[in-house]
Amino acid sequence: MMGFLKLSLAKSLSKKFVWFLFLLPALACGQLVPTPTPPPRTPTPTLPPTPTLPAAPIWTPTATPVPPTPTAAPTPTASICAGSQARVALSQMLNVREKPDVDSRRIGKLPPRACVKVLEGPRESKGYTWWKVDDRFGLVGWVVEGTSDERWLIPCGFPGPTPRPRTVRVGHWAVVDTKGAEWLTMRSSPSRKAMIMAKHPPGDRLRILDGPIWREGYIWWLSEDNRHRVGWITSGDGSDTWLYGED
Repeated sequence: MMGFLKLSLAKSLSKKFVWFLFLLPALACGQLVPTPTPPPRTPTPTLPPTPTLPAAPIWTPTATPVPPTPTAAPTPTASICAGSQARVALSQMLNVREKPDVDSRRIGKLPPRACVKVLEGPRESKGYTWWKVDDRFGLVGWVVEGTSDERWLIPCGFPGPTPRPRTVRVGHWAVVDTKGAEWLTMRSSPSRKAMIMAKHPPGDRLRILDGPIWREGYIWWLSEDNRHRVGWITSGDGSDTWLYGED
C-alpha cells in the first residue's frame, strides 16, 4: 500500500515538473503577466453637420416700370331715332335728296348746325345710313347720317364739333359785316322775292331767333333787330359770309 502511494506521488510530481518546464519559458518572457486593461475610450463628440447655405441669388437688373398710358375716356354715343331732333354737324352744306339713294334727285341743302325733325329711318343704301328729315320750313327729304369716320347728322344735345369763333347761333347776338359793299336786307320770309322789312348797315346787331335754313343758294336766319322788327336775313351764300356771331 505504501508502495502504491509512493508511486502515485512520484507520477504526480513528475507531471507537475513537466508542466513547470513548459511554463518556465513563458514566465521568463513575461507572457503570464496580465495585460493591463486599457482605460475606457472617450467617445469622440460628433459635430453637427455644417448647414449648407443656399446659393446667393444672381442680381439681374430690371427695367424701371413705365406707368401705363392713361386711356382717354370713351366718347359717349347717342343714336338718332324717328321722332327725335337732330342737328347738322358738318362744316358745309348737307344734301337733302328725294329718296334714300345717292343717285336720287337733290331737293335742297341743310346748312351747318341746322336743326331738323327726324321723320323716318334708318334706311341702308349703297353703304350709307339715311334718315328722312323735316327742317320745319318746307324742306322734307332724305339725308346721310355720315361715314365710318365722321358723323354728319347727330342728335340734338349730343356734343358735336366745337363751334368756330364768331359762329352764328340761335339765342345769341350777331353782327352785320357786309364789308361795306351794301346793307343786309331783312325779309318777311326766307326768299329773295319776299317783302323787304328793313336794311341793316355793317355793325348792326341782330338777335338770332331761329334757323338756319338753306333756300335759293343762301343761308337764312330768323332775327330781331333793336327796333323789335322780326324777319329773315342771310348770313352768306356758302362762299362769302355777311353775318358773324358775337364772341
